[in-house]
Amino acid sequence: MGPLMDRRVRGLVLISLLAAFCGGLAWAHGQELFAAAFAAAAVVAGFETALRCTGERGSLWMSLDNGLALACEAVRREKEEVWRR
Repeated sequence: MGPLMDRRVRGLVLISLLAAFCGGLAWAHGQELFAAAFAAAAVVAGFETALRCTGERGSLWMSLDNGLALACEAVRREKEEVWRR
């Protein structure tokens, strides 16, 4: 982990790696429910790490909300164009 990472990003990386390891261990022991839960935790922590490393403001959930709002706006504009024709 590079010197440019702050403590929070370092913690997110470690959480992501630990969750991925625990997910693999659960899967190897046939515990699919736990494996899925750990995999989801690893993915969320990984996305949060990526957002913080790129300097994005907010968090994963805020980014998803913004993306959903942009998609809804695009659909609304497309419907308006169809009605104008």
